[in-house]
Amino acid sequence: MGKRIRSVSNWTLSPEQVAYICDKQPEIMLEWGSGDSTKAFKRAGINITSIEHNEAMPNTGDGFRLVLPQIRTHYKPEMFIDWSDYIEVPDIFRYDTVLIDGECRGECLAYTAYHNPDATVYLHDTQRNLYRWALSMYEVVNVIPGRWEMQELKAR
Repeated sequence: MGKRIRSVSNWTLSPEQVAYICDKQPEIMLEWGSGDSTKAFKRAGINITSIEHNEAMPNTGDGFRLVLPQIRTHYKPEMFIDWSDYIEVPDIFRYDTVLIDGECRGECLAYTAYHNPDATVYLHDTQRNLYRWALSMYEVVNVIPGRWEMQELKAR
């Protein structure tokens, strides 16, 4: 593996997971959910665009897209949160690598499988059952251990 990469947060990818992705040398990467790993990818020279919904997350500079969910009150129940602006990435076909580590992971998996089936996809926190429905659209290429499991996926 390449040079040692440290991670700071308990919620971020492990240094081994970050190094695994860096060693694959993505040309252009999309990430849902920015954080410490985003900074590590930038330091490694990866051209990355990070989509984030939380204004409190650190802005990682160029390629950072803050997309706040919209609250709709004309639906029943009275409050409905619309994440479509966060999930829909009109230029997703440009990315050879996609890391899903933010909100709406199942929806982001499905969107990617449909709009960019050739991308290499990494899903962090695969131990959660919330995404099982969307994982059926993929085959598992590799499981990268860490504090929280990450899977490398290819669309079926």
